[in-house]
Amino acid sequence: MTKTNNEGIQSGFWIGLILVILLFLGVRKCHAKSVYDTIPCRTECIQKFIEQPTKGGKQKIFAVYVDEKHNVLDIISVSTSVYDYIQLCKQNRVEPSLGIKLKDGQIYSIIKFKRRYVKKDFQ
Repeated sequence: MTKTNNEGIQSGFWIGLILVILLFLGVRKCHAKSVYDTIPCRTECIQKFIEQPTKGGKQKIFAVYVDEKHNVLDIISVSTSVYDYIQLCKQNRVEPSLGIKLKDGQIYSIIKFKRRYVKKDFQ
């Protein structure tokens, strides 16, 4: 007498298959992201701005940043809006509020850095 199995695929197989699929999806979505940090920029260390044309015909702006106190000598990219902000501050004799954006510990660009002011109650 022979015994035939007509039950189909067991439920344990389907649970295992779902777990394997979830494992692959989880590994695929878990990847290292870049870490950004911002430090204050000393505007007196910006010596000059350089404009370089790109292949697309636009202008890329860089700042020559020399901070001998912290041993930082670099050419840092600056967006057009930040460059316009710096020029507007110079015209109105206002110190621009800038920061240096770091990506994974490396200098990335100069950005606007909003200062936080603490309101104190006066009596």
